[in-house]
Amino acid sequence: AGLGILRDPRRETFAHLTDRARMPDEIRAFIGRTSPLMVSKADQKAVVHRPVHMDAIVVKRFDAAGKVVGARIIVGLFTSVAYNRSPREIPLLRRKVDKTVARAGFSPTSHDGKALLNILETFPRDELFQIEDDDLFDIATGILHLQERQRVALFHRVDSFERFVSCLVFVPRERFNTEIRIRIQDILEEVFDGETTSYTTQLGDSPLARLHFIVATHPGKLPEVDPDEVEEKLVAATRSWSDHLHEALIEAYGEERGLQIGGSYGAAFPSSYTERFDAKVALRDISKVEQAIAMDELALDLYRTEGMGAEEVRFKVFHPDEPMPLSDILPMLENMGFKVIDEVPHAVRVTKPRERLVMIHDLGLITRDGTKVNLDAVRDNIHAHFPLVWRGDVENDGFCALIVKAGLNWRQVVLLRTYAKYLRQAAIPYSQSYMEQTLSNHPEIVRNLVKLFEAHFDPAQQSSHNRKVIKLRQDILDGLNAVDSADEDRIIRRFFNLIESTLRTNFYQPDAEGNPKSYVAVKLDSRAIDELPLPRPFREIWVYSPRFEAIHLRGGRV
Repeated sequence: AGLGILRDPRRETFAHLTDRARMPDEIRAFIGRTSPLMVSKADQKAVVHRPVHMDAIVVKRFDAAGKVVGARIIVGLFTSVAYNRSPREIPLLRRKVDKTVARAGFSPTSHDGKALLNILETFPRDELFQIEDDDLFDIATGILHLQERQRVALFHRVDSFERFVSCLVFVPRERFNTEIRIRIQDILEEVFDGETTSYTTQLGDSPLARLHFIVATHPGKLPEVDPDEVEEKLVAATRSWSDHLHEALIEAYGEERGLQIGGSYGAAFPSSYTERFDAKVALRDISKVEQAIAMDELALDLYRTEGMGAEEVRFKVFHPDEPMPLSDILPMLENMGFKVIDEVPHAVRVTKPRERLVMIHDLGLITRDGTKVNLDAVRDNIHAHFPLVWRGDVENDGFCALIVKAGLNWRQVVLLRTYAKYLRQAAIPYSQSYMEQTLSNHPEIVRNLVKLFEAHFDPAQQSSHNRKVIKLRQDILDGLNAVDSADEDRIIRRFFNLIESTLRTNFYQPDAEGNPKSYVAVKLDSRAIDELPLPRPFREIWVYSPRFEAIHLRGGRV
């Protein structure tokens, strides 16, 4: 029989309470308990006042032998008085609070006694109505212990009918934000295989924020959950990006050095960076930032992220003190054979030992013609080449594409540029851009041309010189047989001829500081050079640098 909204026999308050065939063991155990009263949530939502699950008061009926033979159920919604009054003014709650305090054994006037009483007074009211005495004692004393060791903690209670799990999560208040709340919610939904139906947040004077989640579950299908494992997941989810960075620094540099670097970089990275990169990437970038500051010049990182194609790379340029104009960066990368797809700037502000700004320009690149980029093979060459072009020590032109297309280093590119400049002086009927494109179209031949020069003039390669030269000459000729364009064949043969006509060079001579000289000089046998206009001198010494080009002609031996 039912009255009011329970008059309709089809309306179920607890779906499994009357169906003994489907009744889970946990519900059978609940029915068998001696406690005569239970407060819980009904399966149905209220249709008036507020659209939440109705409160249900279950009063068990016992026979003369003390066996449960039925129950009376009252459903509705508690009024605001039930939520606003002190638990001590509500008999059912007063008994629960008093029993918990007595069981804990604390003096009511002691610090722990007062703290425990405050926990119970501020306990989520719906929870206080529904929770069993043992669960209340375990959870309340667990919350009390958090005052001694503030940490991320989870306390959960499974509904008697397994319809939901009530989860209390405590998080350090300074870490808490909406993003953290969503992460916690996602973890709870995953481990309990349910869906969050409601949540509340309490932020008070306590250093811990309290979150209360109700996760709807599937009765009889609740997963086995290890609370410690769930807590570990919550700890990881609530740790800030700076926390992960400090841990990575300590792991990489040891505690003393790691903490020292962490003090400089804990708040150095902007949100635009922390949202894109994890602490392990930041560890690598910090070394680049340090390099840029120490050397007061560019630092670079060519890299590829998971999921990118073989023709795609990303390129970070670290520049101290101010941003680099994109109008200066783009032509350099385009001459290397790339198209710039996007650019994301990040301003890193280092605080110690003195405040410095380092701009990170993170550029997305793709090769213009779809060439695959062998990252390991070209990274060091690009890192060495880019700053030289930026400073003006190396020209910015289409020959730079050979670093990616042919895998050459910057010095080898300078060598080919030197010969190209001479050919223009020698009245070759092709523009420099055409020569640049021709060499880019035939990277294998270009590599062999460079190897031929090195076999002739590199002091380190003079052993087995003749065999190397003979093989390289044949490889170049074989490559030329596959060149379809007559003009391109002619251009490549002119480079081949110039290398063969070279008598001496300063290419391998270091300057006073042991670095490569800023200019390249080659002594040429003019009478061996193909298509050289008349009259031909006896020898020519061609000198090239980005700042000047010069030639010295000799009519005979000195």
